[in-house]
Amino acid sequence: MTMKIMGVILLVFLFSNLAHPFVYTKTNKGETIKWPDSTNNIPIHYYNNSSNDIINSNFNTIFNVSLSEWNNSSRLNIYNADVESSPSLNNKKNDIYFDYNNEIFTGTGVAAVTEVVYEQSSGKIVEADIVINDNVSISIFEDSKQYLGNILSHEVGHLLGLGHSQVYRSTMFYKLFNGQYKVKSDDLMGVKNLYSSTSTGKIKGRIIGSFELIGIFGAHVMLISSKNGKVVNGIYTDEKGEFSISGLDLNDQYYIYVEPAKNLNVMPPYLSSVRNDFCSARARYRGNFYNSCYSSEEGYPIGVKLDSDKSSIDIGDISISCELRVNSDYFLRKEGGELDLDVEDVKGNIGNAIVGYFSNSDLDYVDDDEDRYSDHYRIDLSQTIINSSDLYLEVRLLSQSLYSPLKYNLKVEYPDLTNESISSGSNVFNLQKAEDGSPSLEITHRIPLFIGKSLQNNFKLSVRPIKFDANLFLGLTEEDFFPDVTNYGDNLNFYFMIVQLVKKVGDDFENVSMKDYGFLTDNRSCPDAPLSYSVPSNIQRSLTTSTTRLKEDDQGPLPVGCGSINGNPPSTKGPFNSFLVGLFLSVILLGRKTSLTIHR
Repeated sequence: MTMKIMGVILLVFLFSNLAHPFVYTKTNKGETIKWPDSTNNIPIHYYNNSSNDIINSNFNTIFNVSLSEWNNSSRLNIYNADVESSPSLNNKKNDIYFDYNNEIFTGTGVAAVTEVVYEQSSGKIVEADIVINDNVSISIFEDSKQYLGNILSHEVGHLLGLGHSQVYRSTMFYKLFNGQYKVKSDDLMGVKNLYSSTSTGKIKGRIIGSFELIGIFGAHVMLISSKNGKVVNGIYTDEKGEFSISGLDLNDQYYIYVEPAKNLNVMPPYLSSVRNDFCSARARYRGNFYNSCYSSEEGYPIGVKLDSDKSSIDIGDISISCELRVNSDYFLRKEGGELDLDVEDVKGNIGNAIVGYFSNSDLDYVDDDEDRYSDHYRIDLSQTIINSSDLYLEVRLLSQSLYSPLKYNLKVEYPDLTNESISSGSNVFNLQKAEDGSPSLEITHRIPLFIGKSLQNNFKLSVRPIKFDANLFLGLTEEDFFPDVTNYGDNLNFYFMIVQLVKKVGDDFENVSMKDYGFLTDNRSCPDAPLSYSVPSNIQRSLTTSTTRLKEDDQGPLPVGCGSINGNPPSTKGPFNSFLVGLFLSVILLGRKTSLTIHR
């Protein structure tokens, strides 16, 4: 039924089911906003109206690259359709066009917005339109933050139903950065969960704090793949502290990292009530890995293995932490000692993981003190039978992807007294690059193993810390390494090291074995954060029972489809606008179907 309603303004909250992974969007009836199950093809019509002729002439080529990035993740085929002569929010077509109306973009820092029209009763998307800000400078070159592809890939993610992500360098990260057009694991898994029925691996659990075992609302849970060393997923816990992550690849091992929710003003308003001040003197808890209680393994991250025999695992309770948890033996061997890192379990599997850290004073050492302020590990496989000449001991050092602003060198010393040094880069010319072309400070190194029982398979690894200074990298800034480090950066210089056995196959390396962590125990006997308390989510149902076509802002002060060009979110002025942060401004539009909703 079509209705005409004038002059009515409603304020509503978005009702959301928090148990789903990723940041999805919901109707006020709790339905997930997504394209119907019957939809396989999504045409998008481009209106060739940019004021920049260079953008117009290169648009289709760049747009097709962004679409191909997303099309590999689900059954949906999003494609570039015929040019639209007159775009509209009510033409039942998916349009993409440029506009210079500042009222659309709510600030000079917003590159684009995405309007999604859906049915309130079902959440089924009927139409989606991307509007790009014609007032901002946009580039056609991939090495620019303002690259058009970065904007398009981000906005298509919103068009598919995804919100902003806290995962490092995710395409759905709220702020533009180089390489954003290449869709990452977290983004792809989000769409896969929305539009794929394939049954794969699942990990679930509950994040708690204090001896009252209080469920922590809004803790950010990330999974790190042992196989590729990447963060493959990020999820916020619900009001009970529970999380459930599905769509995971089998035959992989995942390490669980739990950190506070950050920069809530660019996340959905249901998270605006999240609290993190659960430690002494109301200090914020910090990021930590899931590990065991009261054993020799305490302080070592625990890997959760999924395979065809055990594709779904419930970890139970995992505690948040007020301090970085490291192994006591590691701590006692700081300042020059050597830790024997046990990488072979009782079943003969090779692998382990450990967390290390450096204080700020450790990073101020002089060259003569280098050995004293490095972390030293001994890995002895001299009594292990190596049955193939193409086996390697793989060592991964991760920190940048966890927002730890640390740079380091890895030194490997062999029994014959030879050694090699692997650097994360001392200048822009020898800097490593990630798959998306971004500058990488992380290291992956593979040590060839000798066949049989060989005394040569006995290595000393040394991790030497180096204070990160973006000024050493000509032409790069801190933002290139750590987008919005002010809001997301960690205040400790820590790293995560994964060691495992791999095999060389052609030009690639495949995992051969990982440590078997055996029976997994939860943290009910060793909870931290003594001042934890329950917090309800900022969710209410609509204040009206009417079904209307609404215009909603589901990302706090920024539109859902935003990308910050100048590094600052749009400002809000006056008490009324300030009040709208965390709310959804819903405007009844004249002469449109009352069963449809526009989601911006």
